[in-house]
Amino acid sequence: MAKHDDVPPERRARTMKDAARELATSLSTLVRARSHGLIKVVQFGRRPIIPASEFERLARDGLPENPPRRRSCGRS
Repeated sequence: MAKHDDVPPERRARTMKDAARELATSLSTLVRARSHGLIKVVQFGRRPIIPASEFERLARDGLPENPPRRRSCGRS
């Protein structure tokens, strides 16, 4: 089994937090994209992980446009 250091950075899966930092976006943007099915995420235990191939796609093509956030009731 390969050690973490033996795998080139472009072939590593990322946590949502790491991916957000590397893509220069917010974690909430990635969470919203995930909830709308716009990005592929796999569960590793309780932790959502973005596979290396999906991260490469996001880095290359950019984030898909998220649907607008829902506003809470009572705001105008």
